[in-house]
Amino acid sequence: MKSNTSLIIAGVIVVVVLVGFTALKKPPEKPPAYECLTQAGYSWDEYVGACVKSQSLEGGNMREAAKVAVEYAGASEGFTVTQVDAATVDGIFLVHLTKDGETMQVALNNWQVTTGEPRENPAAPKLLPIPAGGEPDEDGCIGTALYVWDESIGACMRIRGITDENQRTAAKTAVAYMGYEKGTSVLGVDTLTCRGCFNVHLYRGGDRVDVYLADSKATGKTMTPKECETTGGRITVNETDVTQCQPDEKETGKIAGYLGTALCCNK
Repeated sequence: MKSNTSLIIAGVIVVVVLVGFTALKKPPEKPPAYECLTQAGYSWDEYVGACVKSQSLEGGNMREAAKVAVEYAGASEGFTVTQVDAATVDGIFLVHLTKDGETMQVALNNWQVTTGEPRENPAAPKLLPIPAGGEPDEDGCIGTALYVWDESIGACMRIRGITDENQRTAAKTAVAYMGYEKGTSVLGVDTLTCRGCFNVHLYRGGDRVDVYLADSKATGKTMTPKECETTGGRITVNETDVTQCQPDEKETGKIAGYLGTALCCNK
């Protein structure tokens, strides 16, 4: 009888140990009460720890960069990786995250998280495009990248993106200033410290354009690479110091869309 009891106890101990070991080895689960936008092509990626579009992270080390950014932001918080921009130098990335309608950008320089975008990269990082991944709809919006037409703004807006009414008004003002163009997308709006001052980031005609607002009125915009080339200028993206023109040149405008500062310089 004692022998049988000992065997039963030993068996229970083995089961408990095995269950405990299995629990320790179990990979992290998707955060509770958080669903990926499957209709937009997103699915849970256990390695990254967020909802991602697998095809959007192909090539280079984009998936690894996304993992680093998500771990920094909080891997258990239910983020979606909407975009990863890679510079021409390995280890420099800008990872775009979203959660509950709020957006966040995590910049990596030499694989280390930095505060804000890396501003001085002497190795000419590439332009930052809007998310790709599908054909535009009848309004020119890329639905698979979470952009849909917003009638009140007059442009494509990210789903659950800009909710602040002042920023939405600024976006509407900037779009009106530039004039209607099919497929114009509002990438983001920065609220500046002065009264009624904003920097509205637009994507239209294949280029990034920033529109500046002061006292809630549009005061100017950045140039596109095409506009710089039309003036006979050059863009400072292949130099050690990309923040200023050569002594025999003058700055004729700033170019939006680069990880580092870019200028249009003319002689």
